[in-house]
This record gives sequence, C-alpha cells and structure tokens, in this order.
Amino acid sequence: MNITITRKSRKAEAIDGILSIDGVKLCDTAEHSATALPEGTYRIVRHKCKQYGRFVPFIVTDAMSKPPCESCKKLEFVSCNSTMPCICHQIKIGNGIYNRADGSIIVGTYIVPGCLMHSKEPFDNLSERIRKLDSRGSEITLTIKNQC
Repeated sequence: MNITITRKSRKAEAIDGILSIDGVKLCDTAEHSATALPEGTYRIVRHKCKQYGRFVPFIVTDAMSKPPCESCKKLEFVSCNSTMPCICHQIKIGNGIYNRADGSIIVGTYIVPGCLMHSKEPFDNLSERIRKLDSRGSEITLTIKNQC
C-alpha cells in the first residue's frame, strides 16, 4: 500500500496537505515546518507508542530506524494534543501543530492553516488499514510530495 501526502500550502509554522491511499483522498494533514520530513518515500511500521499506549504508524527515516521509546519519558497526562518529549515521526490524532514540534503528522479535516478537526475517524480508518496490511506482511510506504 502506498500512502501519499501532497503538501498544498505552507503558512508560517504550518504545512497543510492531503493524505491519499492509492490515489483516493482519505483526509487532510498538518505538520510543523520545523520538524517536517523532506520530500521522499519512507517505510511505515506499526509501533506501540509508550506515551499514548496504543499502536500508531511510525515513519522510518534514515536517522531513525526505530522509535526512540527507550529515551522517551512517560508523561503523567496524555491527550491527543500532547507533544512527545522527543522527535518521533508518527501519524497521529490531534487538532493543531502550533505547540507540536515533535515531528508528527496529524490527520483530520482542514479548518485553517495548521488546525484540523474530526481527527479520530480518519486516524482509526488509516490505522486499521495499516494493521491489516501489517498482519499480512505487506509493505507500507509513505510518499511525501511538495506542491507549495
């Protein structure tokens, strides 16, 4: 399966885009420009996040072949908008990127630059597709394209 994020606009700290699977739009995305990944193709693996206590899609980069969970200190209170204590490129739930320079890509429905709403449903749909493909041993890739 190939997941594609097409970045449509960049305003100050926010990079907004569209996430599609095999050419079909699933949802909108938002990223913080300070920690956004460069254009390219990356592998995605499922990983149980120590902070969120659930499986999330982790983006494998050259610098990070596995999540930095060993160095990640568990936070006492975690919400969908909690910032990770270190840079960890994941696709996850959230509604804004302005306090989030942890490398995450949040999914949902676009409102204004850097802000999304209705994040849970698209994340759950994406996560379930990734879970099924991972259980079958299929390779999952993420391609990031800039159009802004």
